[in-house]
Amino acid sequence: MKQLLTGALVAGTALAGLGAGFAPAQAAPVAKARAEITIKVNDTAPEVGDKVKIKGTVNPAARASLVLLQVRYENRKAWKTIGRDRLNGNGRYAFEDKVGSVRERTYRVVAPGSADRPRSVSDKVEVTVYGWRLLSGLRAVGDAGISTAEVKINGTSYPDSLSEFPGFPAGTSRSVGFNLDRDCTQLRGVVGLNDTSPVTGASTLTLASDGVTKLTQPLTLGQSTPVALDVTNVFRLTLTANSTNGGLAAFGTPEVYCSF
Repeated sequence: MKQLLTGALVAGTALAGLGAGFAPAQAAPVAKARAEITIKVNDTAPEVGDKVKIKGTVNPAARASLVLLQVRYENRKAWKTIGRDRLNGNGRYAFEDKVGSVRERTYRVVAPGSADRPRSVSDKVEVTVYGWRLLSGLRAVGDAGISTAEVKINGTSYPDSLSEFPGFPAGTSRSVGFNLDRDCTQLRGVVGLNDTSPVTGASTLTLASDGVTKLTQPLTLGQSTPVALDVTNVFRLTLTANSTNGGLAAFGTPEVYCSF
């Protein structure tokens, strides 16, 4: 018995040594999934000077985790970080961006990566910023008898206006066009006869969008009419005047609401 017991002890010792040499390997840590980031803006077509509000959530996320607001401007490849925020207890963030130029831009929100979680990026949101600009500041196309000038209509001065100039044969139409490139949505101004017109002068001013008449306005001295037209998706805006008795049609300080 003593001999058998000794053998058992030796065998046990050997097995113990073998077990020590083949200890189970530690499992590699499993990387956590990317966080899901939602993003929403309050206005996709703001006016210059407005504040765009960007809000959303990160899930899952720890309170006070950092998120970045990034923007990429039209015709640019690089993203620019313009804001930083810490998540609240519900995983929410909020940003504001005061837009200062008329150009398209794209926003996204990024949650930087950490030791146990990869970097996460939200979907992209496109925003187009609009602003009022002078129609006379655009390049004229096919101008014949209408040019830029400061005019008086019904006793009120209008700078940067469009007006017929004298010297054309009676009964001759005068016109000028402007390419809006389908990037404008509104047109505004005041129409009437230039106050330098004779008392008996008269005219009819027509505004057409891509050849389709949108306004036909008879004009007489001492009267003025505000104009507001929808020019959404218009490529070419054309003004045509047909005057009699020396009347000079005028469009006082016309402006278009555009994204360029």
